[in-house]
Amino acid sequence: MKLYFYEHANFGDALNPYLWTRLLPNVFDEDREVLFVGIGTLLNDGLPLHAKKLVFGAGAGYGSALPKMDERWDIFWVRGPRTARALGLDARAAISDGALLLRTLDLPPVAQTGETVFMPHWRSTAFWDWRTLCDAVGLTYIDPCAPVPQVLAQLRGARLVITEALHGAIVADAFRVPWVAVRGYRSVLESKWDDWCASLGMTYNPIGLPPLYSATSLREKFGRGGNLLAVPLERVNPFLVARTQQVLTRIQQNPTVRLSTDTALERANARMLEQVARFRREYERR
Repeated sequence: MKLYFYEHANFGDALNPYLWTRLLPNVFDEDREVLFVGIGTLLNDGLPLHAKKLVFGAGAGYGSALPKMDERWDIFWVRGPRTARALGLDARAAISDGALLLRTLDLPPVAQTGETVFMPHWRSTAFWDWRTLCDAVGLTYIDPCAPVPQVLAQLRGARLVITEALHGAIVADAFRVPWVAVRGYRSVLESKWDDWCASLGMTYNPIGLPPLYSATSLREKFGRGGNLLAVPLERVNPFLVARTQQVLTRIQQNPTVRLSTDTALERANARMLEQVARFRREYERR
């Protein structure tokens, strides 16, 4: 059975091997006849057509088309109600993102730093030097492409998480750390946030940040036209940086935090563990 996920070195996707190999040891190999589809917006036409697919909290959103559900699918659960509706599934199939199961692992203790941390979406790190900006306003920067144990420790030990990355919020919520969603770039897919938030009775209302671009990142993003767009950066960026610093400072001073209820989180975890138990009965190698 192959663990199927988007193999990019960013925190949300990298949670797959970290979580599932600990929760389900000695299950996975390179046999692509059966795919274990876990954390991520993976339910699209990119999945191999003829393989058996076991779905553990994945969501719909990317890709050019939705997959057709047939006998080659075994839906243990999906990320949220938006995904369930899109795929024509029973509403009970929507539980939440599988990353919440991190709270069931025996993780090492972490120091409670009391820090307010900022975690951008991994794509946003190519556009601007967010670490330096964080230093200027007293935030601790979290690199979304750093190793999973490092990011986990920073999120678990924080006082407040300001995040553009969905799994920054999911992991903070799992470990009862208040969080605030921000959004600066269109690469942040709102539908997957909506999907997960709805699974726990929340709504996605991000605070907007100015989209900051360096001249180099503009050229890479827009090609030769980026040269024209880069002309006014020396005049525009100082204003936008100052505005971004003001927004982040205001969030620190008077945060409107989000956190799911204990009841909603515990119910979701219990339902996911029931499905993990079903997997063990029906699929786990003896």
